[in-house]
Amino acid sequence: NINSSIQIYTFSIIATSQDVNVSQNITLKILGYPTWNTPDEINITVNTYQLDAISSENGLQILYTTTNTNNNISLSTSGLITISDLNLLGINGTNINVTAIDEYGYSISKDINIKNNTDIAYA
Repeated sequence: NINSSIQIYTFSIIATSQDVNVSQNITLKILGYPTWNTPDEINITVNTYQLDAISSENGLQILYTTTNTNNNISLSTSGLITISDLNLLGINGTNINVTAIDEYGYSISKDINIKNNTDIAYA
């Protein structure tokens, strides 16, 4: 079972042939899915927001993808959301589904609601 933590298993393989033993230690590392640090709802006051997910193994690069942005919202593979017009987000915000993928192909998706809070920020 894959979870969000690294699992490490070490075992030995021994081959025997005509009174000769040959052994080899094997370490198997199973990585987990990335973990999201970005909340489910983003209240923004500026046109960009950096998504944040981390891999189960430190140092692995995370790439971000989405299939449901529109002309107003774009997402770079580094996780930078850019909104061309905050007023087009709608009264209840705009939902997008984003997938974070690490270098080994482990991925996790998340629905994120992006809300315009420029009125709150300056009230």
